Amino acid sequence: MSIHEPVLEQIIAQIQQFPPDEQLQLLLRLAEKLIATVQPRQLQPLIYGQFRGMSMSTEEDFAVAEWHPGEKELNGA
Repeated sequence: MSIHEPVLEQIIAQIQQFPPDEQLQLLLRLAEKLIATVQPRQLQPLIYGQFRGMSMSTEEDFAVAEWHPGEKELNGA
């Protein structure tokens, strides 16, 4: 049992006394708040030349990173 559970139960009991349209309004406002906190923050655009000087990937790097499934992975065994 959480330390907040009794308070949460009181809030739920109060909300159940609301008319359905007000319950829906509360639900929508809570959902909007949750979505705003869960959505990833806007990413900063890359700055041209920011990574200049770092070595570029080679064909060998891509070959090493490529997935080469074996018989077991292809047959699901």
